[in-house]
Amino acid sequence: MIHHRGTWVLITVLWGIQSFVFAQQEKASEYYNDSSCYDVKCYDLRISASPDSLYIKGSTSIVATVEKKTLTRFYIQLNDALTVDSVIINEHPCTFEHSGNWIKAITPQKIEVGKMLQATIHYHGNAVSSNVIGGLGIGTTGNSENGCKVFYTLSEPYAALDFFACKQWVTDKADSLKIYITTPKPYMAVANGLLRSVDEKPNNRRTFYWESHYPIAYYLIGFAVGEFKSYNYRFLSTKSGDSIRFENYHCFSDAEWPEYKNSIDKTVEIINYYESLIGVLYPFGREKYGHVVVPIGGGMENQTITFLQNFDFTLVAHELAHSWFGNYVTCSDWQNIWINEGFATYLSYLALEKFYPAEAPDWLNSCLELATRDSLASIYIPADKVFDPLRIFSYYNTYMKGAYFLHTLRYFTESDEIFFQVWQNFLQKYAYKNAGVEDFKRELEAKTGRSWSAFFNEWFYGKGYPVIHLSGNAKNNFLQLQGMVKASSSDNRYSPIPVPVRIQWQNGGDTLIRIVLSDTTSRHSFFFSSPVTAITVDPQHQLLAKFKISFAIDTTPLQSIRTFPNPFNDCFQVIFPTTDTSAVERKLWIYNMAGQQVYSLQTHQRLPQVCLAKLISGTYLLVAQKQEQWYVGRIMKR
Repeated sequence: MIHHRGTWVLITVLWGIQSFVFAQQEKASEYYNDSSCYDVKCYDLRISASPDSLYIKGSTSIVATVEKKTLTRFYIQLNDALTVDSVIINEHPCTFEHSGNWIKAITPQKIEVGKMLQATIHYHGNAVSSNVIGGLGIGTTGNSENGCKVFYTLSEPYAALDFFACKQWVTDKADSLKIYITTPKPYMAVANGLLRSVDEKPNNRRTFYWESHYPIAYYLIGFAVGEFKSYNYRFLSTKSGDSIRFENYHCFSDAEWPEYKNSIDKTVEIINYYESLIGVLYPFGREKYGHVVVPIGGGMENQTITFLQNFDFTLVAHELAHSWFGNYVTCSDWQNIWINEGFATYLSYLALEKFYPAEAPDWLNSCLELATRDSLASIYIPADKVFDPLRIFSYYNTYMKGAYFLHTLRYFTESDEIFFQVWQNFLQKYAYKNAGVEDFKRELEAKTGRSWSAFFNEWFYGKGYPVIHLSGNAKNNFLQLQGMVKASSSDNRYSPIPVPVRIQWQNGGDTLIRIVLSDTTSRHSFFFSSPVTAITVDPQHQLLAKFKISFAIDTTPLQSIRTFPNPFNDCFQVIFPTTDTSAVERKLWIYNMAGQQVYSLQTHQRLPQVCLAKLISGTYLLVAQKQEQWYVGRIMKR
């Protein structure tokens, strides 16, 4: 989901909503793991709704299997704004109470573990949103002249209870879903899965019956009602050759349509790209993929039918990516929302890089800037924020930082083949199930054969980000760099980081080196075959870090330096070309002809002596520095 809302001025109202959600969802763990244990198999929703009003009337039927212990109480969630008319369990009416957004019913008789139960809740009322994010709404899509009113639902993360009685427990996926939406003509209703029938009803009404037989989490269930136009067809998956249904519902005018049609059709290309990149077919190919244009600020990845405000490329690519990360494999809880949003955001970048490569660098730069705005936050949702929708869906930390973490992980993996194979293995192992960060890490460790605990502890669970300090200067062919890594948060500390640096030469060539920096200052020197003209740190923007760089080119001419003896056997003396006898510091570096440093020395001796008995025979370069003057000479080892 990508969601944007206006700034809240009444913080007390926002805090009150958050506190209520906390109290409501905190009980879910107790109720669903102890008081009322059951596994949902099917939701059957029958709702009357219209864009003319937020009044809804309907029922939710749930088929479930009793788990853990005998069931005597049946608990399920529904917004208190809706009036519950009756609760029927296994065809028997039962007593119940409805408060705090919970329905608590006493079962007519005990239901043993492993037995089936069917509960039907009838309700009605004016629907209201119970959360800062999500709920129900009525709005107008398109412009004022050609737009149409739409009734829509948004269930993520804790707002499904605003329109149907549900178990808001992310790991309890229903095996199947039936949605019957009755609405006046000329409106039509769109929902998950396949449209099975449209039945005429009295009073100029119609019932649209949608059905899905893929496992589905409660928050991915949704519907919209409006005077939609449809644009539907089938396309072929280039990976499997299978035909996939593609359905789109909108209110665009004839003048607007050509522009939007091209954007909609682009979705098919992205689906084929994702299948090829990830190595996993579109997971809901027996039913459909599609869009409904609704007046929301962003998009929502309802399974098989995305709701969105427009067809911006990255929005379309992001919501589509959830078909794999979020819907096919769903986060194990809201602390692990990175499984949904981090991957979807990074996939949208990869799609941008594939189809609009000129725009990708700017997106990546913007992503890094946003990802490093909060110097004290982690990607992982803290336990005390798990009921706070605004923290769960933090654009900076969950989306941008979560995506850039994957970009950095890709760099550390050092193989795109391995990196994306881990994605494929992860998706295939947890297909239509739930998984968390640690599950993904285990797949990464299994494929790479090494531990990634320190990396995840520092970059993912840890607060903030690394700040890389690097300074240096170039003197003709000689380059000196020194640097270190600091953490933006005092609670974190980073293992040594291999920092890529591009070196540009006077002859037009360049090379890429890596210098390993840690939390203590280290110095690095290099000698190249051509004078250095510039350096670029992290040229491909692979590190989730901020940089503080200081670099200069020294144009002072190099002077020659003598050594004696030359050639030498084991030792030689360095003779600086001045008669200065002061005990100033002198620095020496020796490089082989490949530019690799083999020796360094800092000394205050006027005639430094160098002994290299173990050095292999050959020709070497000697670089020396005394105060502000640089020297170079060639030496030969017998």
